[in-house]
Amino acid sequence: MFTMDYEPKKTGDSFKLSGNFDSLTHAWKQDSSKIPGFNQDTEGYNMFFARQLEHIMTQIFWKQYPEYKATRLIPVSSEAGPGATTITYRMYDRAGSFGLVSNYANDLPRTSVKASEVRRSILPFGGSYGYNLDEIRAAKFANVPLEMMEAEATRMDYEQMLNKVGFLARANDPTYGGLIGLVYQPNAIIARPAYGLWTTTNAGNAQYMYLDLINAVALQGTITNTVEMPDTLLLPFAEYVAITTTPFTLPLGGGGSGTVAGFTTVADYFLAHNPSVKEIEWVIDLANVTPRPSTPTDMTKSTNVAVFYKRDPGKLKFHIPQPFEQLPPQERNLEWLIPCHARVGGVISQYPLSILILELSVPAT
Repeated sequence: MFTMDYEPKKTGDSFKLSGNFDSLTHAWKQDSSKIPGFNQDTEGYNMFFARQLEHIMTQIFWKQYPEYKATRLIPVSSEAGPGATTITYRMYDRAGSFGLVSNYANDLPRTSVKASEVRRSILPFGGSYGYNLDEIRAAKFANVPLEMMEAEATRMDYEQMLNKVGFLARANDPTYGGLIGLVYQPNAIIARPAYGLWTTTNAGNAQYMYLDLINAVALQGTITNTVEMPDTLLLPFAEYVAITTTPFTLPLGGGGSGTVAGFTTVADYFLAHNPSVKEIEWVIDLANVTPRPSTPTDMTKSTNVAVFYKRDPGKLKFHIPQPFEQLPPQERNLEWLIPCHARVGGVISQYPLSILILELSVPAT
């Protein structure tokens, strides 16, 4: 052990120290090892310095969610205004003919105009956020922008709601008050693929993927006498990956086969060889759609769907008469509550045959 000698001789004498520092170190290790739960290497040093050495990043990180695409892919309209309770549009058509007549004809063919009205409800949606006095003080102490973060979280909930309404709301679903989204538009064309070989990136399926796509465009054009031709195709992510990564091959002359020069994938070839579609997007909400658009009351059946449509406000609109708004804070004892509000009318297609829904998981019969 370390020892200290002190031998005072007279006033002014100094201490006399002697000892073995190696022995002192050894003794410290021996004695400290007897303290329950104490480990010099991991706890003895680290317990004093762990928090001092910690770096706290100042950037705010939010949990990541898939992009909400409805308001980007469906034309948005706020023309009704926040005070409207219904949206009405009138569809006009002509009836009659114009034909050959004689010089003294007194029964000229007559043309008239007839009209029909369609009404849809506008419904209120709401949410809120708040904080109390202690939370405000704690956030200020920790330098956390509490109010901004709460407001942003509520705004993201609003965007999520819009996304669900825009794509998947249906008339018989009370969750969104009977509003209707893109997938469940009444009188839209609903079809099934002839082949449906979309579950693999095997190049042997390239022809079938292409034929399913081009047949859908041709079907819509045939049914509407080319009045309605889509310019946009929406796909579930898996099918989007399939057509954008599968090499495109076709049988070539002489019975051989190979990649078509200048085109690398099914999507590449389809965009270059169809009469109207110019853009393809993936939307995760189009996977496992329940119920199927063809049987909207049967909750036991689901399908992946592709949507062909013309992205034109003259064909369809996503009505949001009152976008997200925050009302003044309401003081409640030691808490402040901020109400948030919006009014939504859903998707209205003035020309429903401008939309074709392809039920990918249901083969044609």
